[in-house]
Amino acid sequence: MVDARAFGTNRVDPERHPSDACTWSHRLSRLTVRTGRKPSMSMREDGNDVVEQSWSRVPTRTAYREVRENIGTLIGQFPSSSTRTVPACPEWTVHDLVEHLVEICRIGIGLLGGPAHPPPTDDVDGINGLLRSWRHLAECLDEQLGETSDEPGNFLVMDAFTHECDLRRALDAPAPANHSACPTALDTLARTFSKSVSRHHLPALRMETGKETWIAGRGTPAATVRGSHYDLARSLACRRTAGQINELCWSADPAPWLPAFERGPFTLPPHETENLVGD
Repeated sequence: MVDARAFGTNRVDPERHPSDACTWSHRLSRLTVRTGRKPSMSMREDGNDVVEQSWSRVPTRTAYREVRENIGTLIGQFPSSSTRTVPACPEWTVHDLVEHLVEICRIGIGLLGGPAHPPPTDDVDGINGLLRSWRHLAECLDEQLGETSDEPGNFLVMDAFTHECDLRRALDAPAPANHSACPTALDTLARTFSKSVSRHHLPALRMETGKETWIAGRGTPAATVRGSHYDLARSLACRRTAGQINELCWSADPAPWLPAFERGPFTLPPHETENLVGD
């Protein structure tokens, strides 16, 4: 079975279990096989994305660890939240979200050449058991991610960061400030969006968040969209409606580029589940 909730997505099939992360696994394995190297986000690939960035990115394992620790802290602050619905993934509970992250961590270990038999998942103690399992699995993953920032690791960070933000919304917790995983997550989302712009044969689009700039698609940008790091990341992860994306600062009519936001497992939600944050 294929779980459309995997890979940071928000559209779900209620008949499918959150641990069925085949979509994400397939995507990550394709990246591992196709690249065979560790590309930087500023490189061109198939004539597509160009990234101009002033921020410094921490190693993927550092970014991933911050997400895991943040989620553990949030669950500790809301100990009765296990059955609470996650608005961005409406068929998911908080328990399902954590279970997904544990399974994706396990898949990542295997695809990145980790132990053939990583520690088993502990679900006897509910969500606390899952958090313990994630911690033990992450110790294995740390060795695979190392100090570099490679493509498979970038997708792991993007998925985890996206779901941390989903969890914060479910718990009415504030959006993260100065999160070490945000640069990696946003760069990864920008790259997948860039490829979608090209596949839709759309004019190139410049995306700006203050000092950072991404050019999505090929050629000279026909328009510019500006927003905060968080609002742009949530928009590119399809956590915002088309109407909310329109509310970002556009230099031209955004309508031509809206189809490109929907790519792979990402689809725009029909109803708002969170508000724009702003700078």
